[in-house]
Amino acid sequence: MAFVIFSSTGVSALGLLAIIGMVRLSKWVFLVVEKYIRFNLRIIKK
Repeated sequence: MAFVIFSSTGVSALGLLAIIGMVRLSKWVFLVVEKYIRFNLRIIKK
């Protein structure tokens, strides 16, 4: 029974860390895409 409790706690913690990592990665990708779009707009305006 203890194995089930500890393993479920471990899986829950890994899932939480994965969610946090995905959110941070999504923010970073969004910032990079935004910089790329601004760069392209500057080229188009010239």
